Amino acid sequence: MSYSRPVQYKVSNHAKTRMQQRGITQDYLPLVLGYGQKEYDGRGGIRYFMNKRSIKKLEKLLGPVPLLDKIQGVYAVVNVENDAVLTVSHRH
Repeated sequence: MSYSRPVQYKVSNHAKTRMQQRGITQDYLPLVLGYGQKEYDGRGGIRYFMNKRSIKKLEKLLGPVPLLDKIQGVYAVVNVENDAVLTVSHRH
């Protein structure tokens, strides 16, 4: 199984602040950006979010890992022009 996007990316200061406030570690980003469901937001960004389908893909690859429970519902918004992570949050 391959990543849907490159593993290298820039993280904006805003995203770093939001991650810290929301208890989302930078270790989650490769999983969210690599395996998250992708949708365009219509404003120059792409949302990558960890839904049940994304978690199942990772479980097939990694087996049961406690981290997967923590990242369900996490999403990241990436700027289409420069591949920078703009913000990170939990989807409710």
